[in-house]
Amino acid sequence: SSPFFAIASKKNENAQRTFCKNPERAVCGNGSRNLPPGNADYGAITAVLGYYGSVKKLFKVSAGCFVPAPKVDSAVVRIDIFRNKPFVPKNEKLFRNIIKAAFEMRRKTLQNALSTKLGISKDLVAEALVSIGHTENERGERLSTEEFVKLSDYLNDKK
Repeated sequence: SSPFFAIASKKNENAQRTFCKNPERAVCGNGSRNLPPGNADYGAITAVLGYYGSVKKLFKVSAGCFVPAPKVDSAVVRIDIFRNKPFVPKNEKLFRNIIKAAFEMRRKTLQNALSTKLGISKDLVAEALVSIGHTENERGERLSTEEFVKLSDYLNDKK
């Protein structure tokens, strides 16, 4: 997700990028817009890009268009950077670290991922999740970008 933070963090600059099939699915899935939470392809890339802007898949590019040809197709994706972000975390570094930890340990609950990777107590993570309307045993792929901001803000305020 680090390259996506770099691409998306350029203020007021829209970007068009070509992605191979797996990152393209993580950005747009099988549709043409940002993926919703809970989708099998939803991940750190999706959550990060949802913070910086909206995403639209413009068109597919077949593997045969490249020399040498890769084994997968690609897609050109447009990222429209928000001029005014709809939600802003109090601590952007914590927000980024929470997303990173949530998806590095994707099959773990957020309680386990954040306690292992960031040293945040499981009880505090459970309390934060309940405060934003989720169960204590939620996984990262179930939270929207806005909910990651709310989780980050709650944990920031309690630290």
